[in-house]
Amino acid sequence: MSRDFGTSRTLPFFLALACALFLGGCAVKPMTMSNFYSFCIMEPLYDVNNCETQVVCGDFRQTLEGGFDTLEDCLNGCRDVVRRQNMLQALRGCESTIIRGSNYCGQYCRRAYPVDRANPAKPANPAKSTEPAKPAKPAGAGS
Repeated sequence: MSRDFGTSRTLPFFLALACALFLGGCAVKPMTMSNFYSFCIMEPLYDVNNCETQVVCGDFRQTLEGGFDTLEDCLNGCRDVVRRQNMLQALRGCESTIIRGSNYCGQYCRRAYPVDRANPAKPANPAKSTEPAKPAKPAGAGS
């Protein structure tokens, strides 16, 4: 005689609970500018003492503070800083700071300007949209 310990009823419950916990824990929060700068200026592992980490990270921060309309514009801003800092810091040994700044800059952009997967051409965050808002219809107005 086999006993069914209610697995037919409890399994869907636990699967639903596991999915809810998994999805709830994966919500990506926007990175603050303070977070970005703190992560960027963390003590570099491979840079020599001549690297002006605060200058490099400050350039990334200033670019990000300018604001962008789209994710692609933001990522292009990060790329521009990398090119500029590679030229300015070429002989100072700042490679790991520039790479770290670029990585965190990209993370900042992807969190601040998420892409709507259903419609990649449209920003997911309507507050960042460049389209003008449509005026609301007055109450009682017909369609």
